[in-house]
Amino acid sequence: LDAHDEEYIYYKTDHHWTAEAGLRAASRIVHTLNREYGYSLHEELLDPARYSKEVLPDFWTGEMGGKSSEPAAGSAMILFS
Repeated sequence: LDAHDEEYIYYKTDHHWTAEAGLRAASRIVHTLNREYGYSLHEELLDPARYSKEVLPDFWTGEMGGKSSEPAAGSAMILFS
């Protein structure tokens, strides 16, 4: 995920990865399984171009949201195929 360090990997008020970070991680895992271990998993299903992104303001504040004064604390990103 280091090529995307400028982007948030975790939600601002939570310890979970963002949907985009999870998609990138899954893509790298599948690529490694295919290349190093001979799997034939469908990498194209994890192409970010296949998904649209919707930001839902005030949807979820995360584990630390109630303790944070971060203005964007309640935003969640959902990926749709």
